Amino acid sequence: MAVCDIDKKNLGVGRCMDLPTTLQSFITTPRNWSVPFDDALEQDTWQDAIVADPANRIYKWPNVNDVPEYAGSETVYLRNVAGVAPVVDGKYEWLFLFSKTTCFHKAAFSHRASEGRIILIDQAGNLYGTKVMVGGVPHFAGFTIEMLHTENLRFNDGTRPSETPVRVGLANPNEINHYDYGLIRVAPSWSISSLDVLMDVDITVVSATDALIVVDVAQSCDGEPLLGLVTADFVVLDETGAAQTVAVTPSTTVPGRYNLAGTDLESGTVSLSAPADLSIQAYESNVVSVTIA
Repeated sequence: MAVCDIDKKNLGVGRCMDLPTTLQSFITTPRNWSVPFDDALEQDTWQDAIVADPANRIYKWPNVNDVPEYAGSETVYLRNVAGVAPVVDGKYEWLFLFSKTTCFHKAAFSHRASEGRIILIDQAGNLYGTKVMVGGVPHFAGFTIEMLHTENLRFNDGTRPSETPVRVGLANPNEINHYDYGLIRVAPSWSISSLDVLMDVDITVVSATDALIVVDVAQSCDGEPLLGLVTADFVVLDETGAAQTVAVTPSTTVPGRYNLAGTDLESGTVSLSAPADLSIQAYESNVVSVTIA
């Protein structure tokens, strides 16, 4: 008996409706990023990965502006007088449209890629990916990306707002269709929108002496002052890379301004701690040079 006869699966359906609803967003991850299935249900798993070091970081994209356009190809068939036969399965492809900010559009351009993985999120807040084996243990992972291409900005035409088009193509349709490792749903008991997405902030030196460095900290995109930072959030180094001790107090008159007081401070750099170590999430700063007057 042929294997294809033995391996046929039964077609009885259960009560649970687990097909995806309309796609709403996605998460992009490195090619080798995955988590055990139990961990995939925990909010901390995702939040920690968002603020991880850049090599292991994941990115939660905003919600789309409209229902994503499905642009995938269908299975190709050979048709002739002798009959019909499939040639190659089609591939999945979507066009996601985001209407956010100029900052987002330019940032999205930096995510153009021909590899990596993508986890799809539907309007019900479910995560969809595939199963991979790591050390003999099943893990949840995103679908393999063949293309993530941020297209040129679409300007407002009077009928639609300005939009950032992002075209996503998957490499392997079996990661959705295969019975054993295909489409896997993770249904968390918490809201995906509650994740703190990492934001860039700029540090600007206002003044610097050997006793006091004054800096402004603001979000890079809109200049919104970043409030609530404490001493442990700042990294002050001298020109050799050695740490300098400071005590940090916020200004009482200028939002987002911080006074970094110390003794015999030297020229060097000021930055914020790594995103995972900040007292507030989720922010990542530049490293700014400081010249002591």
